[in-house]
Amino acid sequence: YIPIFVEGRYSLFTGATRPFVSAHAGYELPLRNLEFNKGGLTTGIDLGVTHYFTNHLGISTSAGYRFAILKENSQWWDDFTTISQISRYEIRLGLVFR
Repeated sequence: YIPIFVEGRYSLFTGATRPFVSAHAGYELPLRNLEFNKGGLTTGIDLGVTHYFTNHLGISTSAGYRFAILKENSQWWDDFTTISQISRYEIRLGLVFR
């Protein structure tokens, strides 16, 4: 699945090091069996820190939780749908350009 979502982030302080809280919500698109996998909704929350080395470059790290509800139709019966609820813990690390 490929998650496509909108994310909102709130920085708690200003300065070179900024702790933040972010929340996101969106949709998980299936990569294979598109006829039977329908994807589903996803949402989550993260807590993290961004540190800027210069005015234009920084590093960001966060830990969070993501929840998704995914639907899959049976390959033999069109009226049979499997709904999976997935809970994930995630750790992110990335470069920040501004």
